[in-house]
Amino acid sequence: MEQILKYLILGIGWPVLILMSVLIVKRGYSFYSSLKGTVIGKLIIPTVFGWLFGMYSLGIVSTAYMICLPWYYTVIFAFLTFLIAINIVYKAMKGWEKEATELQAFYENLEVLVKKRTAELEKAHSLAIKHEKEIQKLKDQFVFIAAHELKTPVTAIKWALEITLEEGKDHINPELYSHLQQIQSSNERLITLVDDLLNVARIEAGTIKIVPADFDLDIIIKSTIEEMQSVFKTKNIAINYDPPGKVTVLADQQRIKQVLINLLSNATKYNKEKGKITVKLETLKNHAKVSITDTGIGIKKVDLKKLFQKFGRVESDETRDIEGTGLGLYLCKEIITKSKGEIKVESIFGKGSTFSFTVPLA
Repeated sequence: MEQILKYLILGIGWPVLILMSVLIVKRGYSFYSSLKGTVIGKLIIPTVFGWLFGMYSLGIVSTAYMICLPWYYTVIFAFLTFLIAINIVYKAMKGWEKEATELQAFYENLEVLVKKRTAELEKAHSLAIKHEKEIQKLKDQFVFIAAHELKTPVTAIKWALEITLEEGKDHINPELYSHLQQIQSSNERLITLVDDLLNVARIEAGTIKIVPADFDLDIIIKSTIEEMQSVFKTKNIAINYDPPGKVTVLADQQRIKQVLINLLSNATKYNKEKGKITVKLETLKNHAKVSITDTGIGIKKVDLKKLFQKFGRVESDETRDIEGTGLGLYLCKEIITKSKGEIKVESIFGKGSTFSFTVPLA
């Protein structure tokens, strides 16, 4: 019975061992092919051979024991398999060590290369920023000088035209007088543009002066509306302002008046014929709020983000024939921001807009 059991084990064990060997080799080759060239791929071959050698060594030693070979044959087989196994493991570990050393060296070189490249990119970025700032500075200087040089002749033209129109009203040919009025109107627009350019240049250079002082904002609004009556009459605009009484604020009076003129001018230019402008002054917790609402063409939501940007102008069929540089609202925002206030806009396209700003109470 014992002999039958031995032959049964040997008869079944070796075919199973050979079948498992074939399956392991096939699977190992497939794995090696998919990971060829990688560290794991290089470790597959010694691993597969180690498994195969271990299984066959166990099978040979077990067979020698079952067929009752002398003990020293079994020991010799076991010792030889032990030596071969040690040799395979040693070579595999040596290969792993080499791969690990090369990989570590690669990562160290890569780290040095990345640091070097990063430093080069940071240097190039710094130079680009410096170059851009220098170009912007030159542009600002050019705008400032050009605007400053234009200021003197356009002002001289303004005064000469005013004197000519005032003294020659009853003596100049009506057609010629009309031409002179058109020249005066164009010169006024040129003066506004020059002033805007000068203010932008000062803002960019950080030299625009904001001199806060206590003043009655209600009085400034009333005087500004009064001075701009001729502007409102050009489009038959009705202006509505209900004075709330004295509201003392802490801001630069001239700059706030400049903001009012800009917003009221826009409310007139972008209004409809025989439209309406409503000005409202109210006091909040720590600020005074001025709102200017018109019944004009309004602004689309997608175009609202263009406002308050330098040279930001809404281009559409409705605004194509309206003159403007896109500097007015940019200046308003800078002035109000530097005055520790806030400026906003709300608009419904086709119905009108409301521009509002706040300044600190005294």
